[in-house]
Order: sequence, then structure tokens, then C-alpha cells
Amino acid sequence: MSETFEAAVYTISKHLEVFSKVPRFGQPTDFSILFNTTAEASKDQYAYANGTLFVGAFLMAIFFLWLFLLVIFMCCGPRRVGFLAGFKMKHPHDAEKFRTPIVVRSIMILSCLIVIAAAVTSTIFFGLKDMKDVANDGLQLVNEYMDLAQEGKERVVIMSDKIDSMQNLKEIVINELRPENFCVTTNPGEPVETIRNTLVQDLYALEDFDELQFRDLRVDVFGKMLSDGIRTENYFNYFGVKQWQVWSFLISFSVIAFFFLLGTMVASFGVTDHVISCFNTWIFLPIFLLMVTASWIIVSFYGVGAVMASDYCLTGGSPDATTKAIINQFNIDASQKELNEYWITCDGELPITFMPSLQDRLNTAISSITDLRVALVEYKDSLSANCGGKDFASLNSYLGTIADSYDKLDTNITNVENLIDCSNMRPKYEQFTYDIMCTDAPVASSWTFGLLLVIAFFGMLIITFRAAWLNTIPRDARPSSIRMSPSKSEFNDSPRNSPGTMSRKNINDEEYVQNEAEDRKLAAALDNVHIDDHGLDDEEPTKKKSLFARFRRNSSVEEEPNTEKKSLFSRFRKGEDDSPNEPQEIENNEKKSRWFGGRKNKNEGYQKHENEFEEEDEEEYSDDGDSYEDESTQNDKKKSWYDE
Repeated sequence: MSETFEAAVYTISKHLEVFSKVPRFGQPTDFSILFNTTAEASKDQYAYANGTLFVGAFLMAIFFLWLFLLVIFMCCGPRRVGFLAGFKMKHPHDAEKFRTPIVVRSIMILSCLIVIAAAVTSTIFFGLKDMKDVANDGLQLVNEYMDLAQEGKERVVIMSDKIDSMQNLKEIVINELRPENFCVTTNPGEPVETIRNTLVQDLYALEDFDELQFRDLRVDVFGKMLSDGIRTENYFNYFGVKQWQVWSFLISFSVIAFFFLLGTMVASFGVTDHVISCFNTWIFLPIFLLMVTASWIIVSFYGVGAVMASDYCLTGGSPDATTKAIINQFNIDASQKELNEYWITCDGELPITFMPSLQDRLNTAISSITDLRVALVEYKDSLSANCGGKDFASLNSYLGTIADSYDKLDTNITNVENLIDCSNMRPKYEQFTYDIMCTDAPVASSWTFGLLLVIAFFGMLIITFRAAWLNTIPRDARPSSIRMSPSKSEFNDSPRNSPGTMSRKNINDEEYVQNEAEDRKLAAALDNVHIDDHGLDDEEPTKKKSLFARFRRNSSVEEEPNTEKKSLFSRFRKGEDDSPNEPQEIENNEKKSRWFGGRKNKNEGYQKHENEFEEEDEEEYSDDGDSYEDESTQNDKKKSWYDE
């Protein structure tokens, strides 16, 4: 370990403190339990999962409950829940303080704007943008880690390839230095013989230097680092947020919310635009529902991930304790565990001890080789005279070659040690755990969690108030479905399909609504009578027109031209009988009795339809708190209208 290196101190993130306070209901918070492979740990792992998944389960429960309510509203229909069933809204009463269409469309417009703003914020400022940056920073650091492992592996491979050649060269040098091949006769005071003996001992000291040690270093250290880096890279590639995902998120939510906003504003001004309504209902709404569902799932995922990150980073006050506990759970060699703990704590020296020992022996041998080469040059003449003119040039060349090989090997070992030294590995560990995993990722996850939760919540509001982009209909009209064109068989069994009434089989909903509105205006203009939402004016009872009468007037679109056909009311007044062969010489009392009896019988059909219409009106206005007259008063008024 470098004497000038100082390990950083972890600072706890406030975002982690927030998620660490999530209720766990007494379940364990030790993140390292998940990496325990023993059979006894399965119970603790199950308990940890139950406590951790609470956030995600709670959010998904809210979503499914909301979705279930929407399905219930659709099944109930507009008569019970009104616009919540997805049907068109009705015009409000003039006396209503808070008008339903205005409130619903205001909520829809606000929700669309919030969804667009949250999507833009998450993409451009913080949120998903930060998650993308975290993924990019993590990938960059992992690539640096893998490059380091690859460089160390290549250096070890180079050293392993030169072992055989260095071993052969060492044998040649030792053979040249044997007494029978090296002249031992020297002048008194010359250290050649001493240097030679020392060199031979130093070369023999390198006998245990072989390829196996470097193979272990290549496989167990750098090979393991490379495989861990590849797994981490795959993790970031699989779970990390990418640029195209961020922009797809922005475009999809913003565009669909914009069309919802446009359709709502168009409907607010009373403009009929079937194109926008059709697209919003049948194309954008199903896609938006899938996107909102995905948002709830992602929010739950980020919530659980943030809780697990707080467990990893805050156990023991820093992620170091959790990391060491996780390492101890792995089934790896003791030397590898020792090396990993050295990188985390930076305590002691590099646990790969054979390299420092080998370097010491290499440096000693290189020093002895240098001394002998200097002595051979310095005492060249004396050695030549005493050894019969022997030339030591070849020996000097061998010594120079092996010295260079040992020097390169020592340099490579030094480089490898620097690669895996704590001063080089600890900063990468701190950047990955302290900065990325325990600071940047929790902050980005918090923003993403919050903004996606906003989008998911207001997205469900948009789906709930989807009737906002549909046009409103009169209060006395039966609400139509969100379908753009109702089927012909939808109202076949309705009492309104009886002769003399408006039928949806012969006139569509929009024409019906338009004709109804025009008739109301015409009646008001001709009779100078104000027609309220009930179609009646309490101040001028002599000029009131019943809903029955207006339906009879509109029934001309169905009745065939017939000059002989007379209304039932005209015949009732004149006392005509249905049978043309009835004798005219009937007493007045019998004629009167038959006239009233016929009127009573013929009015049963009208009374049946009128009662049904009154029941519908009562159901439609019951939620608005309108007051109604009692049954006797209504019957008196009806009688006066019929007599008129």
C-alpha cells in the first residue's frame, strides 16, 4: 500500500435515510442475507423479501384497486355512476354552483399538463436523465476495471511466455560458471572467485520460479476480475436506462397527453370533432392504459430497489461492512477473500506474497550478475594470463542477456503489483460503491420514483375522467356511450320505440339531440314561456307543454302521411268511437260512459310511457338534489293538460 494514499470516508445520503425508514414490520434488514447459499438461510431470505417488497406491493395494490373500480364503474353504466362509466356527460342545471362538465374537464386539463411537465422534467432535468447518467458512469467505470484486468492478464501472459527461455539461459550460465569451465586461478586480492560463487547461489535460489505461480495469478486474480466485470457490464446493459428509452418515454407520454388535452379543450368549447374523440378513445386510450400500467410497475420496482440500496449502504454505517459480508458468503478461496478485503480496507500489504519475494531474489541475482560482469572486464588481463588466454566474451554476453530478462521480469511484476495495489483499486471501489451505488443512484432513483408516481397517479385520473373529451348531451336525453356510433339494436327494447315516439332506430343520437334542442327553443319562442330543465314553468301553468306533447310533435318523422288519421286526444275530446259501425243513437249517459272508459283505456299506454319517462327523469336528477312535486299534484296538472 502506498504511504501517501488515504481512503475516503463515506457520507450518508439523505435519500437513503428516507427509504431506510420504510416500515419493515420487524423483518431483517441485512442485505448480505440474499447471498447466503446455505439451507439455513432460506428462512431469513424469505423474511427479508417480505419486508422489502412492502413498498412495491402497496403501490401495486393501489393500482389494482383503482383499476378494479374503473371496471365496476363501466359495469354499473351511466345511470348509476354517470360519466365515471366513460359515457358522455349531461348539461348541468343552471343553479348548480359547481358544474360537473367544467370540474371534470378542468381536472383533465390539469392532469394532462402535469403529465407532460413530469415527462419533460424527468427527461431533460432530473429523474430518468440521472438514471441514464448513472448507468453511463457505471459502465465507464466497469470498462476501466475490465481494461485493468485485461492489462494485468496480458502482462502475466508475457511473463509466462518468457519463463522457458529464461530457464534455459540460466542453465547455460550456471554451466559456464562451473569450476571445470571457469578459471578459478586468480591473483591474490582479486574477488572474481567470490563473485562467481555468489552468483551461482543466487541463480539456484530462483529454481522455484516457474510458470504455475503466474498461471494462478492470471486465472485466479485477473481472470476473476474480468469475469466479474463482464457480469456487472451485463447488469448495467440489462437494467440501465438508455438514451432511446428516455426519449421514447418523453415522446409517448407527451404526445398522448397532448391529444387528450386537445380533445378536452375542443369539447369544452362545444365543438364536435369525431376524429379527435375517436382517436383518443380507440387508439390513444388503450396505449395510454398500457403505459400507465408500466409506470406503476416501474415505480414499484424503483421503490423496492431504493429500499434495498439503503440496506446495502447503511448497514454498519457504510457499504464496506455489507461488501465484506457478501464476500464471505461466496464460496471462493481464502487468498481471493483476503485480496478483496485488502482492496476494501487497505490494511496491511498486498496478500500476493510470491511476487515481492520473487522480486527480491531477481534483484539480488541481477546485482550479482552486474558485479561479475564488471569483474570480468576489470580483471580481464589477469584472467587471460592465468587461464591460458581464455576469452570470457561469450560468458559476458550470456550474463548480459539474462540480466536484461530478469530486469524486464522485475519491471512487469512491479507493474502488475501497481495494478492490483490498494492505491489503485480502492479509488475504483469508492467511486463504484460510495459515489455511484450509494449516492448518485439513490438520488436518481428518488427523483425517478417521485416523477413516475406523479405520472402514474395523474395518468389514472386521465383514464377515470376520459369522458372529458366527449361532447355533453341535454339532461333530458338518454346518455350515449363513448362509442362514436351506437349500434341499432342498443335501444330496440326501449319504450321510446313505440309508435308515435322518437326512435333511435330511425334517427341517430345527434339528430335527436339537435331536434330536441330546437323544439324546446321553438316552444319557448312561440308560447313566450321559459322552459326549465324539467320542461315546465311553474309560473304559467296554462301554457305548459308536457314531455309527452313534445314527443308527439317530434313523432312526425316516423308517422306516415295520412289525412284521415287523427290524434287520440282529438278523438277523446269529440267522443268518437274506434268502431265505425257503432250506432249513433246512443243515450248521452251511455256515450259519456263509453267516452270516459275509452279515454281511460287508451290512456293506459300513454300513462305507461309517461311513468317510465318520469322514472328516468327522477333517476337522472336524483343526484342533483332537485325537488319534485308529489304524485297527486302531478296527476292534477296532467288532467288539466288533457282537458285543454
